[in-house]
Amino acid sequence: MQKIIIAAACLAAASLAPANAKTEPIAQEFIINDVEFDEVAERRVAELLNDRKLVSLPEFFKSLPANRPAISLPTPGDSALDAPEIADKLLTSTLAIGTTSYCKDCETWHVYLSSGFVVADDGVAATSLHIFQDIEEDLDQTYPIAVDATGRVYPITTLLAADTAADSCLIQLDGAEHLPALPLDPAARTGELVYLMSHPDGRYFRFSEGIIARLVGSEVEKRTLTFLDVTAEFAPGSSGGPLVNRHGAVVGHVSTIAAAPLADDGSDADGSAVVERLCTSSSAIAALAEPGLNRRVPMNSPTE
Repeated sequence: MQKIIIAAACLAAASLAPANAKTEPIAQEFIINDVEFDEVAERRVAELLNDRKLVSLPEFFKSLPANRPAISLPTPGDSALDAPEIADKLLTSTLAIGTTSYCKDCETWHVYLSSGFVVADDGVAATSLHIFQDIEEDLDQTYPIAVDATGRVYPITTLLAADTAADSCLIQLDGAEHLPALPLDPAARTGELVYLMSHPDGRYFRFSEGIIARLVGSEVEKRTLTFLDVTAEFAPGSSGGPLVNRHGAVVGHVSTIAAAPLADDGSDADGSAVVERLCTSSSAIAALAEPGLNRRVPMNSPTE
């Protein structure tokens, strides 16, 4: 079996592949060096900045159309896959999504990455909206980007649709037409086995499994939304990562994680706090692919 070791040399070559390059299957034994992944992404970002191919975060938010377009989504299959097959499937469609910003202190560009996945052909991806809102850097020198498992970096050009209540959005990547899309399946059930690929704390393309512990109804912005409370492990950096069922269809994406203290004073003296891992449901994601009105999305910043 051929190993794929993600190191500086092969990442640099992959990042310079032509835009219409065909997606090749990734070997089952996938080995990644997290430090080199970051370093190569930063170098490729510098090239894109020099070529003026990145869109600033304010321009990205301004690109949200008043009327969101209809987006064709792939149909889920009915064949059950084993865990390694699901991991392989996720590896080609899961992205590291986030921003690059200029640091005035060290006078260099840094990359801050969470998670996301390709949801439709022509380079349309889904992720958590908050990863573009919780920005503490100079917004005019902050640019949204995406990176695939081969290390190739894609400019994010357009905010196609967004839902602040569901913490979800659809975005357009430049040059990612060759990446395969994951289908959505809204039929999530309590007790269902699920799998997740994301980038918790910079541990890229980490695969975990769990179950849907419960379906949570939540009142957000005068709407009742359903979130999935799951036992699959994730952490900061996992936001937007695809949660899939045994057919490899997305039932939701990571939204937030929080410990729910049981004591009235917020303490956890007896160690009985419950960790709640919530995912946006695929029904909320699919709704963004339907034509309709886009609501204005606030662009949070330190000055707002």
